[in-house]
Amino acid sequence: MYQIIDHPDDSQVTEYEAFICACHNGSFTQSAAWAQVKAGWGHYLLVSRRTDGALRGAALVLHKKLPPPFGGILYSPRGPVGDLSDEALVADFADGARELAHRCHACFYRCDPWLASNEPKVLTPWRQAGFRPGPQQGDYNTIQPRTLYVLPLAGRDRAQILADFHPKWRYNLRLAQRRGVVCALCGEEALDEFYELMIETGRRDGFTIRPKAYFSALLRAFGPQCARLFICRHEGRALSGALCIRYGGKACYLYGASSSCERRCMPNHLMQWEMICWALDGGCTVYDFGAIPHWQQPQHPDYGIYRFKKGFGGQPCTFAGELDLVSRPAAYHLLMAGQRWGCFWRKMGRYLHRHHNRRYRS
Repeated sequence: MYQIIDHPDDSQVTEYEAFICACHNGSFTQSAAWAQVKAGWGHYLLVSRRTDGALRGAALVLHKKLPPPFGGILYSPRGPVGDLSDEALVADFADGARELAHRCHACFYRCDPWLASNEPKVLTPWRQAGFRPGPQQGDYNTIQPRTLYVLPLAGRDRAQILADFHPKWRYNLRLAQRRGVVCALCGEEALDEFYELMIETGRRDGFTIRPKAYFSALLRAFGPQCARLFICRHEGRALSGALCIRYGGKACYLYGASSSCERRCMPNHLMQWEMICWALDGGCTVYDFGAIPHWQQPQHPDYGIYRFKKGFGGQPCTFAGELDLVSRPAAYHLLMAGQRWGCFWRKMGRYLHRHHNRRYRS
């Protein structure tokens, strides 16, 4: 039976967090701490219980209010969590989401659970419960990326993982060390350095960066045991930085930035290695390198992201994508039409930025 918890007490949060952390498909974006990061969103815990009262499934549901006629939207990033092939569990989640959508006047509930796209009949129970695939399924159009690059860590030590690196990647790692690059494990005290690198990276690569307060909120919400900054320096100068989260047996490379200077020192190879070691030290079984957009298109300008991550010896992991449970069809279709136009203009903006950079570099 489902339960909607709108103001969880400490014991309910403890029970919820323990369940999310113990599940193989748990994610930091399903932690109750994630709700503290998402300013401007309300949140609920939607849980499903067995007959003995124990949790069998759970989801953090974020709620965003929208002006009429939309009312609002509900969203579970990388959720729900549990045995998502269990038809009864999925049906229970659907019933809970419908009630919550009615309560919040939301036009739909969206989720994008940790469901591999190659699992047979993976979406059958979801379709039976009334879910439909979201209209935008490309890597750039979905809220969470469809394809990640992951490195399995279970049962492996540092030497075994390092041996699977591409030889050139091992060479670059040692080159960074020989040239005196040092990667420091940091907290919020290094946020200014990291944010300066983010500003430079955003300008160079043509993307909008989040405000500094967002990164501060993220570090504080998860605390130093789970969220850390990694800063690579050479002769005291910050060359690259990353924000990594360690939660529920997974370490996730969430944000990265780098300087245009001293690239010959190969700081990013050292930084990734230090984050992998941090994941091992925390008992993680998976290191998540993040998205690899256009990884099957070698001629695409973004293919280099995949090429870099591939050198560390992991593997792509593609998910089934976003699933929508529609409660108000007219408002939903109107909102999706607006989203499609928004995606078009974002793509056009990225194209023009790249064209501008190529023109003035030539």
